Amino acid sequence: MEEKIRDVLDAYSFHVERVCRGRGAFICDTDQGLKLVKAWHRSPQRLEFEQMVKYTIRDRGFYYIDQFVPNREGQYLNMNQDGQQYTVRDWFEGRECDVRNAADVLAAVRQLASLHLLMKNGDMCDDRLKQFTYEDTCQLFLKRRKELKAIYSYVRRKKQWNDFEKLFMKLYGESIQEAETALKILEEFPFKALRGKAIEERTLCHGDFNYHQVILNRKFTAVINFDRMHLDIQVKDLYQFLRKVMEKNNWDQSLGFLIIDTYRSVKPLSHDEMYALYAMLVFPEKFWKIANRYNNSRKSWLSGINYEKLCRLMQTADQRKSFLDTFKYSFIF
Repeated sequence: MEEKIRDVLDAYSFHVERVCRGRGAFICDTDQGLKLVKAWHRSPQRLEFEQMVKYTIRDRGFYYIDQFVPNREGQYLNMNQDGQQYTVRDWFEGRECDVRNAADVLAAVRQLASLHLLMKNGDMCDDRLKQFTYEDTCQLFLKRRKELKAIYSYVRRKKQWNDFEKLFMKLYGESIQEAETALKILEEFPFKALRGKAIEERTLCHGDFNYHQVILNRKFTAVINFDRMHLDIQVKDLYQFLRKVMEKNNWDQSLGFLIIDTYRSVKPLSHDEMYALYAMLVFPEKFWKIANRYNNSRKSWLSGINYEKLCRLMQTADQRKSFLDTFKYSFIF
């Protein structure tokens, strides 16, 4: 047994048969099923919030989430001999969602929609309401547009450009225009009202829903890692998942619309939610992400990975534009 978590496991009544490392944690095979032992670096209030939401989801009939497990004394935080706190969670045998397998992707988005139906109207006090309401999408996009402009100004002042910087400058004009378009859409339709209603109804989103957070086997589809869960419009989760799947599949239109239709077959989306989804997809998130990584690195050193990612972004630009145009005329107008 791993010495680092021996004290933690001793606080539980289950018998551990085997321990292995995985997903930045310890996966334990016990006589009460698989358990995940993971270091906890957040506040006790965050744990209380997650615990409350997960119990509510379970009580509403959704069992396949990484529920926290209390120790013999009924506590959820366990300290090892080095003073590090750990949580123990129910875990699942299976494989991670394969982003290039359509059946996996559709199973994941179907489960997301089912989960979303249960993640609202929770019992939450006003303090928790404020504590776990983050900046909205419009504020985030404004911040990222500002960052893109700052990076552009920095590169423009340089006397010599490396290959990455040349390509960045080539793509910047169209990308910043996409950022402006996304912000204009969010400002022109009642986005604030849409988000305000979501918060009023105590609507939660997973906060980091992607293929890494989905475990599949023949019997069920499990959703894990609610570490970034917060109050907001749930279409943000669909956007994050859809964008990442599309990037991995060269913006395959048929797959993209199948994902949207599968979600809507379980949880219908209003016109305003579709409009918000479209605005999020228009924003040049991948371009910002690559540029931001460059900005936070040694700029005198050419990163081959960043350059390759920017090249791939340019190569799929036409497919992305085609998908966005079809989306707009199919769902918005």
